Amino acid sequence: MQCCILVFALNEECERIPEILSHSWVNNYRLEGVFGRETNKHKIKARVTLKADYDHVTRHKLEKLITRVESEYRRAAFQAAEVDIQSEEAFEIARKGMPRAKLAGAQIVYGCKVKHFNLPFFALQVQSVGETDVFLRCFIHEIGVSLGTTASCIRLQRRSLGPFHPDHALLEKQISLQNIIRNMELCRRIMKSLKEDDEVIDENSVPYEEVRSVIDGLDMQTDQEYDAMRPVWPRNYT
Repeated sequence: MQCCILVFALNEECERIPEILSHSWVNNYRLEGVFGRETNKHKIKARVTLKADYDHVTRHKLEKLITRVESEYRRAAFQAAEVDIQSEEAFEIARKGMPRAKLAGAQIVYGCKVKHFNLPFFALQVQSVGETDVFLRCFIHEIGVSLGTTASCIRLQRRSLGPFHPDHALLEKQISLQNIIRNMELCRRIMKSLKEDDEVIDENSVPYEEVRSVIDGLDMQTDQEYDAMRPVWPRNYT
């Protein structure tokens, strides 16, 4: 994964990691791909193993495919939540939103939108749960195959992790003891603000003023442009 939002636990809070994972939070990604090219094991930086024509691919065809994919995953979401899709329970959950997965390891795509299309390049916004970078890279590949060509992922960004968004993250230049303490307090307030209804997906941002207190403490403005995804250590990708 090239860059992402990361959540850390310190000291005794590490014991809460299994509890946090059990929430099956929905994560938001931006996936960028290129049609007509397939790489070894679908890795981002790997040798090209196959090339194919892609001139027949249009944005309309891509969006039509995405609609079908969302429909299939919607059905899978109820199965992963162990809810009969024909039941009244399913109706009540659907009225509120999408069901939260209860099966461990379930990989579900809750939403997908085309954000950019300029052949051979395209970008998708994907909301998913239980995903891995391998799953997401293969997802891009399957999109290409389903459109009669092939595709490979060239960039992968996690824009949010459950209720945690870029505005809640610290940049490398902001790492200091004071800022870490302020950020820990913000994260605690975010966790306390979560709704109790675990059956329905609802990972909205906390109120703006919660974020504002930390942004002000860092002497930054919310409209400043910055890379909130860059990890604070170098990483190698193979």
